[in-house]
Amino acid sequence: MTGLIPSAYLLTAKDLAEIDALLGQILSGGLHTVEDSGFHEDAPVLAHGLPLALRRHLYEFRLKEPSAACLVRGFVLDDDALGPTPATWREAGSSGPTLTAEVFFYLCATILGESAAWSTKQDARLMHDIVPVEGDEDKQLGSGSNTVLTWHTEDGFSDLRADYLGLMCLRNHSATGTTVASVDTMSFDARTAAVLREPRFEIVPDGSHFQPISATVRASLGAELLARGLTRLEHMRDSPAPVSLLFGARERPYLRADQYFARAIDGDDLAAEAYASLAEEVASRLEPVILEPGDVLFLDNYRAVHGRDSFQAKFDGTDRWLKRLNLVRNLRDSMEYRSSPSTRVMV
Repeated sequence: MTGLIPSAYLLTAKDLAEIDALLGQILSGGLHTVEDSGFHEDAPVLAHGLPLALRRHLYEFRLKEPSAACLVRGFVLDDDALGPTPATWREAGSSGPTLTAEVFFYLCATILGESAAWSTKQDARLMHDIVPVEGDEDKQLGSGSNTVLTWHTEDGFSDLRADYLGLMCLRNHSATGTTVASVDTMSFDARTAAVLREPRFEIVPDGSHFQPISATVRASLGAELLARGLTRLEHMRDSPAPVSLLFGARERPYLRADQYFARAIDGDDLAAEAYASLAEEVASRLEPVILEPGDVLFLDNYRAVHGRDSFQAKFDGTDRWLKRLNLVRNLRDSMEYRSSPSTRVMV
């Protein structure tokens, strides 16, 4: 392991037997997709059937914050049985040969928080597919490949951003690294730290938040909520509110930043200098985490920035394929932008 992840939780043979029994019980009940709302409500209770040591490891990551990343390793996948890597996220589905893995991933995630989705991303699905897409090779998107995906806080522009980002590796023949840097390893002089704690910076939404929204999602949200949410997104893009990049306890600060979509406020030279110092610190601390099939990686989105190394996509069904979940500690924070307390889709 790296300094970023002092230790991984390695599933034992006993763990795997318990997990297989639990997943078999869940799937025998007729579950066809992890997008099922009944499953979302049951999952936090069903997760108590996971091995005790695994649950303890995940909960301690949430409670004690020992590191900015948590890795669970050893879940067994059959590469052939998965089928080809889909050409786009739209062609992937939360069912079929990947369902068992997705249910395990989702259950682990509930130990950390509640799943949440954006109406503007991947048709409001909770479980996202991260695959290279032909035509997106050089874009700053998860679907890119030729270019490095620059480091960022997931949805750092928003106060409703995830507390944790979950990634599950289904396929990674290219051994492409998920790059991660922890704020715990960064060091700033007093003046720089003070500037970074002041609202002298802007972060704008990336292009994934401005994709077309399907008629089904529009109908489920309602016209008024959708219009209000999209207006808010456009305002954050066109007139972003000033934010600080460091916040929280001075001895153990939290971080929000984005190499590509954040900047100092125009004309603030001191803020620009502080941001350059931050960028240098991140660049020097980035570590690649090479995810293997079956790995589940959780990143603390308040303590880590992440990105992706570049790779040469083949577009032949064998490319890198990850599943992704956004997790929040408290759904109530986004109630204004959801249609009901139990729904998980934010505008």
